[in-house]
Amino acid sequence: MAQDWTVTGVPTSIARDGWWLHKDVTAAPAGTGAEGTTSGGGAENRTAGGGTGRRSHPRLLALAALVALGDALFYGHAVGLSLAVFALVLFAVATLPLVRLNPGAWVVMLLSVLPVVEHVQALSIALMTLGLMVALMWALRGPQGVSRLPGAVLGLLRTLPGQALRDGIGAAVMLNRAPRSAGRLSRLLRDWAFPVGGALVLMSLLVRANPVLGDWLGALGDLPLNPRRMVARGAGWVGLALMIWPMLVADRARPVDLPQSARPARRWLTANAVTHSLVGFNAILALQTLLDLRYLWSGFAPPAGMTLAEYAHRGAYPLLATALLAGAFALAARPWLDERRVLKPLMLLWIAQNVLLALSAVYRLDLYVQTFGLTYLRVHAGIWMLLVAAGLALILGQVAADRPNRWLMLRCAALGLGTLYACAFINFAAVIARHNVARIDSASFDRAYLCSLGPTAAAEIPSALRLGRCAWDNDFRPPRIDGWRDWGYRDWRVLRYLERPEQPEVRREDSRRG
Repeated sequence: MAQDWTVTGVPTSIARDGWWLHKDVTAAPAGTGAEGTTSGGGAENRTAGGGTGRRSHPRLLALAALVALGDALFYGHAVGLSLAVFALVLFAVATLPLVRLNPGAWVVMLLSVLPVVEHVQALSIALMTLGLMVALMWALRGPQGVSRLPGAVLGLLRTLPGQALRDGIGAAVMLNRAPRSAGRLSRLLRDWAFPVGGALVLMSLLVRANPVLGDWLGALGDLPLNPRRMVARGAGWVGLALMIWPMLVADRARPVDLPQSARPARRWLTANAVTHSLVGFNAILALQTLLDLRYLWSGFAPPAGMTLAEYAHRGAYPLLATALLAGAFALAARPWLDERRVLKPLMLLWIAQNVLLALSAVYRLDLYVQTFGLTYLRVHAGIWMLLVAAGLALILGQVAADRPNRWLMLRCAALGLGTLYACAFINFAAVIARHNVARIDSASFDRAYLCSLGPTAAAEIPSALRLGRCAWDNDFRPPRIDGWRDWGYRDWRVLRYLERPEQPEVRREDSRRG
């Protein structure tokens, strides 16, 4: 006897070709798609058509408005305060459909744009982008979704910028399958989108390959419809759209499932191996600590044939690598500390010695800087060494208090992000210039490097050097602010100081530097 066969969902072909039969495709629940799935893919199917669902129409209008705003803010202007304004407007537009907005999300957003207001650099842009994604996912998920916020942010990051490309392709497919009665606009787009886009791409390639065409277009530079400017401007619009669209559809991003706990590597590490390793490692580090006490901390003469600066520089970076490996070993050996009583004291001794090792690396670097001056690399190395020492101290507290690895990871992440956030407000170029100018009479003073520190170091360079040798250096130029779009607080402070009349008798300390 034949059994009845029940179809639990709509076939894919009918769902895609019969979208126009449904009055409101977006009325389905958030987790159910047109194909009968509940994994979240249905939300993508409803709106991936680039406007087939009614809910996509406001987002497309918002995309057009944001692209127009970005063109007005960025085209032909250096970025500055305009970048912070654009990020705030983007966040406000992306969260506009929400009935109740989490105030904490706005606090995160405001804090994330402050580094850009201070100074536009790679670090401040990265912090602003991360803050925008965190604030956006926090606003969409609400205060109760804080525990899964890292996975949600990673899920959103994974959609950049491919989400816009996928939705664009889906829109083109839907438009191609739409009936002829869909309207003249769809037929117009199908007939002219590819020819016009292909002609612009071909024109840009020919202009770069043929200098005659380049000269002709150069003669049209004053015309409003200059093809070269149109191509460049159109590329900017496309780039903005690719980065904006994933933020507008962030509610469709699938969170990444992060592992709650790491599995111990029992295949290659045992309790006996951990015991033997800790005994041997502690003995080796004890020898290194004794040598540092003799040559570095006690003021003894360095080994024969080597200056104190050379001895310090030779061991600074290898000791930092040793401390990093020590932290990794401490995390890997953590599951075996409860199997034997002796393991926990040995681990505490091992981590404490590595903290001293990291501090010794910082001291070595300081001795080298006192002899040969300060550079960006040495500043970054010093900050990294202090971070490693602080991370090892956290591991020491974790082992002593018997905390899980998740406790340690959260605090290490907060320490790292907090350090990067604080560094975004420090004018390292001015710090380096101030330190090196103080030793201008030293034999190792590097005037060329001082002049190459950039505009934000101009306030720390003596006027004689700034107007003399540095004026002929291509890398040196004072800060320049043409309007509110490229305004930055750090550049404004430096310019304000340079405009003051010079007073050689009295040196004002830190009246404008950051």
